[in-house]
Amino acid sequence: MSGGRRADPEVYFTVSHFDGWAAVLCQLDRLDERSLVELAEDAWAARAPKRLLSSRTTRS
Repeated sequence: MSGGRRADPEVYFTVSHFDGWAAVLCQLDRLDERSLVELAEDAWAARAPKRLLSSRTTRS
């Protein structure tokens, strides 16, 4: 997902409750299907074990 889309404050935001955490909130009703899929893939990749991540990227 492009950095420009992620910078859209109408869609992506944070709140002080999550200060210090690697978390960004989003308005789901403002995401198109492609953006939602990319967001879910990015979130999964950020937390996936390296073994699973490498096997997924080599198959693509």
